[in-house]
Parts: sequence; C-alpha cells; structure tokens
Amino acid sequence: GAYMLIYFGYINCPDICVPALNNMSAALDELGAAGDAIQPIFITVDPARDTVEALAGYVPRFHPRLVGLTGAARQIKVVSAAYSVFYKAEEHAGDDDYPVGHSGYVYLMGPDGAFLTVMSHAKSGAAMAAQIKEFL
Repeated sequence: GAYMLIYFGYINCPDICVPALNNMSAALDELGAAGDAIQPIFITVDPARDTVEALAGYVPRFHPRLVGLTGAARQIKVVSAAYSVFYKAEEHAGDDDYPVGHSGYVYLMGPDGAFLTVMSHAKSGAAMAAQIKEFL
C-alpha cells in the first residue's frame, strides 16, 4: 500500500552504492511529509556477505526508514530478474574481498506494486525528489 523506492547493491560496494543511498535519502528528506508515503528499500546483490545482521548495521546510516533486504541466492536472483537488475560477483579465491558488478538504478514503484519510473543512481536527491513528485 506504500510507494517504494528500491535500490539493488551491496554493503562493500566501493563506488556507487553509498552515493545512490545518500541520493535516495536526500530525496526523501527533500519531499518532507510527502516522503512519508514512500518506503525506501535496499536489496542486496551479495547475500553471502550481506547478512541480516550486516544490513541492520548498515542501512540506518542512510535513512531511519530504509529497509535492508537479503535472502538466499536463488531468491535474490528471482527478485533481481523481476527488476531486470544485472549483477555478477567477480571470481575470487574464497576470500571475502571481492567486487560485485551491478547495475545502478533506483526504482519507484506505486502503492499497487506497479512500476512508475527508474532513475540513475547518480541523480541528485533534489532531482530525484522532483521526479518522484510527478507520481505522488
């Protein structure tokens, strides 16, 4: 029943995830009370490292209402495919320090779950808020 602002990424992302989550948070703040109608969601593409505990310590750094979601690898594969999200862990020798290449889009979904629009992870919070306002 709520709008959803969804981003797929991972905690150890070295470049795009932090700015994307900051931009999403800034957009929600920019929207003020209207932003309360939007549930921000971060879905990991690295379920092997992004456990429930790890996400619980990570997502509050960005926004108090941001929800972090993880699951079994097959569940992440299904939900990623539903949003046409690309991701691929780089080959690694069993260590815990490996990058995961992934697409960088923020999805706005309507209260009925229908797709409304997609935005670049690099879009500023103010620009995201302006685009979101068109749908509220």
